[in-house]
Amino acid sequence: MLAHISPARSSGVNYYGSITVDYEHELAQLDEQGQIPLRTVAADDPTAGL
Repeated sequence: MLAHISPARSSGVNYYGSITVDYEHELAQLDEQGQIPLRTVAADDPTAGL
């Protein structure tokens, strides 16, 4: 019962245990070489060096 209280543990998994993925959205994020671009961080962000 407790596992179903928090959606954080199962938000991407549906009732049947399958993970749903939006392929079109994921493929749209790729660059020309088929790579996912690196994450960019602002230089003044305190977590930039982590």
